[in-house]
Amino acid sequence: MPDIDTADLRVKAGAARPGPWRKYESMQADTFVLVGDRGLLAEDVIAGPTYERANADYIAAASPDVMLALLDRLDAARRLIRDFTDPDPCWFDHHGGCQAHGYLSLKPGELCPHSEAKRDWLAAPRPLCPECTQGKCSNCVGQTLDDNDDWVPCGCPEHEGTS
Repeated sequence: MPDIDTADLRVKAGAARPGPWRKYESMQADTFVLVGDRGLLAEDVIAGPTYERANADYIAAASPDVMLALLDRLDAARRLIRDFTDPDPCWFDHHGGCQAHGYLSLKPGELCPHSEAKRDWLAAPRPLCPECTQGKCSNCVGQTLDDNDDWVPCGCPEHEGTS
């Protein structure tokens, strides 16, 4: 696993144009990275035949080997969180404290750390349809088959709130 300089990645990410970024393929088979959803406008091009140096530096720093290493670390963190998280559900006393896990000084509306970990770190990601996996989200019908061959909404962030 390569050593990842997260401080350098943060500097490069801070210098690049804010996202979300999306891929656009022109009719001439040129591939661009764009910001926004206004179509192919010159001021929205992040990377393509000409691009800003800060964006190119960030894209280069976020190479596939770095992203795969980050994903490996994320998977390892999820395994640790799963091992350290109590599978039992929370149950709260009349003061709002979680009696099941010993978090007795929770403020109103605050979740027990075990519930937060389950919600934020252990929820299974929604599957992507083959079209979105290949970056052709405009061909997506909004649903795909899961591991049990049941139809479920496509998990692509391009469709968030539309499925």
